[in-house]
Parts: sequence; structure tokens; C-alpha cells
Amino acid sequence: MLVPQRLNRSKFIALIIITVAAVALMLYLLASSFWGGGGSVPIEHLTPAIIGVAPIKTDFAADLLNREPYTKLKQHGELPVSVGAVGRDNPFEPADGSQPETEPGAPATTTTPGNEFLFNF
Repeated sequence: MLVPQRLNRSKFIALIIITVAAVALMLYLLASSFWGGGGSVPIEHLTPAIIGVAPIKTDFAADLLNREPYTKLKQHGELPVSVGAVGRDNPFEPADGSQPETEPGAPATTTTPGNEFLFNF
């Protein structure tokens, strides 16, 4: 069984000193950063450091496409792709053209009952 220990006087004083020092350090950092700092340098007076970067080679090697894996590629289908018939006039209408069997003004129902929909894995 765990027995709580009493904090002796020397440990208690050490913990108090550490706590006061940590709080004092946080207050000093806050005060120097936000409230007391000598002001910030305006952005227009800053100049970026110039870094020597080697130019990137961007030319495309045309002979790359004449190599083995690319020469065996075959074209499948017809290009350019032509657009066929898309969509329906009313996307909410059933695809088979049937109308839902509801009375006018009645709330809409799903075509699949809830218990079949939820547990149809």
C-alpha cells in the first residue's frame, strides 16, 4: 500500500525557490519580448542574403523517349476522346424511369428499407 510522504523543510524550500525562479524567468522573457524590447526592424530595411545557387539543368533529353521501355508502348483507344451523351435532365429521377409511389405532399422515402441498407454487407 502506498503511504504518502511528508515533504521535509529543505525540499519544500528548494521547490519554492525553483518555482519562483521559473516564474521570474517566464516574466522576464515575456517582458523583454513583448513589452520592453527596443522595437522591431521595419521590413523595408531588411535585405535578403544572396545565396549562390547553381543553375538547374532543365533541358529535356529527347533520346530518352527512344529507349527500350518507351518504344514498346502501344496506344489503346482513339485520341482525342470525343464527348458522348452525359447526364440526365433530372438526376433525382430513378434511372429506370419509374416514379416513386408516394402521395402528393407525403415525405419522400428511400427505395431500400433501412434495415436492409444498414446491414447489407
